[in-house]
Amino acid sequence: EYQRQLLAQKQLHAKDKAAAVRELQNQLADVERQLHKENQAAQEEGVSLVLQNQKLREAHLSELEALRTEHVSQLEAQKISYERLMTEMRHASQAESLRLREEHNKDSEVLRIRHSEEQKRLK
Repeated sequence: EYQRQLLAQKQLHAKDKAAAVRELQNQLADVERQLHKENQAAQEEGVSLVLQNQKLREAHLSELEALRTEHVSQLEAQKISYERLMTEMRHASQAESLRLREEHNKDSEVLRIRHSEEQKRLK
């Protein structure tokens, strides 16, 4: 009888121990599933952040390109204006040089005529 009770107690203890091990395994499986979910959520958030960062970078590059294009356009307009002004100044300078030359030639002609008249009078 004692042997039978001892065996029954051992079986009950083994049964309890097996139930405790199963409960621990279930808890570990739950923790593992939770960690897997959290890891998966973190990976998805990381991918989302990478995509968001890429979109922001592309938008920033697009803005920079628009500014560069605008600046190039402004510089081109300034260059055209400068070239036009330089052409006008060159023409004005050439016209003034021509006017001064013609004025000088007229003065020279007047002086030559006076000199010629003076020479005639002296003779």
